[in-house]
Amino acid sequence: MRKVALRSVGLVKYAGKRRILDYCHFCVYEREILGIAGLDGSGIEALAGVLEGRVSIDDGSITMHKKELELSSKAAMMRQGVFGISRHSSLIPQLSVMENICVVKPFTWKDFLISRKKMERQVMRLFDYYGMNIPLRTPVYQLTQLERDMAEICKAALYGAKVLVLHEVSEGYTNREWNELKGLLMRICQEGASVIFIHSDLKKVLKIADRIQVIAHGFIRTEFMAEEYTDDMWKVLYQSEQFYFMHKALKKEKKKTGEGQRPMLTVEGMCMCGLKEKTVLEFPKGMAVGIVAADGKASEFAQIIGKKKKGQGKFYYAGKTFDGYSWRKSNLREIIYVSSLFWKKNCFYNLTIGENIILRDYRRLSKGLWLDKKMLRFAVKEYCRMFHLDEDIMKLKPQDVGEELLKEIFWVGLVAAHPKLLIMEEPFYALDEVGYLYMHKYVNILKEKNCSVIVCGRNQGEIEQFCDKTYILD
Repeated sequence: MRKVALRSVGLVKYAGKRRILDYCHFCVYEREILGIAGLDGSGIEALAGVLEGRVSIDDGSITMHKKELELSSKAAMMRQGVFGISRHSSLIPQLSVMENICVVKPFTWKDFLISRKKMERQVMRLFDYYGMNIPLRTPVYQLTQLERDMAEICKAALYGAKVLVLHEVSEGYTNREWNELKGLLMRICQEGASVIFIHSDLKKVLKIADRIQVIAHGFIRTEFMAEEYTDDMWKVLYQSEQFYFMHKALKKEKKKTGEGQRPMLTVEGMCMCGLKEKTVLEFPKGMAVGIVAADGKASEFAQIIGKKKKGQGKFYYAGKTFDGYSWRKSNLREIIYVSSLFWKKNCFYNLTIGENIILRDYRRLSKGLWLDKKMLRFAVKEYCRMFHLDEDIMKLKPQDVGEELLKEIFWVGLVAAHPKLLIMEEPFYALDEVGYLYMHKYVNILKEKNCSVIVCGRNQGEIEQFCDKTYILD
């Protein structure tokens, strides 16, 4: 029965909310060359990083000969016998091959005094044993890519590597070089070590490995022996992986257009503002929706949705149903209404600009931030860093700065408020070019944060150009 050299159990790694390793299990036996193949985005880079000690994991474990490994760093993995070799060589280019192999060797009192002759004999014996013909005194930068990789492999073997992890090596190899590399790895395996060969190209993995596993969506999806491989196998796997990424792209596009999403707000039966009783208006997440109407109907609609005026009909928001009265009285702080010349009307001139911004951030205020001056300064610095603003400006009052800066400060404060629904009444009234640019920039930021934006006005051309979708009220 073959003994397991290294086994991974339930490896989990997150990148933000996305799980790039999804309970990944695999094992490599003693004296075996295991190949792991997968397309970019399948989790192959994260798996290689974990095995080399470059990437930490959120859950799971790796054991070697039934003993759990410490995955804290690359040095820790090397001490435990797992050596990673990637396309980025760890050899020092200015030193010779002999110096790279021996000088970086772990310290022992026996080698307290370094003898160049002794070093040369030791490396020569190693190269002869593995059948390598690399000049020892040649600087590393003069070697070919294969010679560098083979020198690193020999160095790992000299230090007692039990498992070798080769990640994306073999760039630009010829057929002869492939055979040389496989011959060296087979000789190392005969000594009792194991090799994990990780590459995004399955055809290259087939040239080296005995047993092959394919990773997709963060877990090992299938396994087969090299002699069992047929072209149809990879065709099926590749098409399936491509379908996965196409599905993700389609989902992203649907999110962008609002198709198939639950709307942020649905208005039904509001028989005012020129709407018929059975009219249903939907406002999807992450989209700007325009409402065009004349004779003050657009302003009336904005005031009803913005809870400034009582309306009729039903309002469906965040899984709850409201009538006209309860909608106006609801304490939903994530719904923000702004009217024309909003950048002037929504400033507190007795407070500094920094305090104006923080005053809109209801999430921070709910935690008592206003009483803590230290946290207040920290929050102001955070917004300066996020939106590339000068900290000195935050100490000034609105009347001490120009109108152009005041417009940008208003929008920074609006983003800081984390709105889920933003209603703008006649935003293009008396709006100059600079104000339009700021509005366009920060509305896009809000849309990326899944905020639904409603733009109400009478100018159909400007609203249709600015919004993703437009309703025209007769």
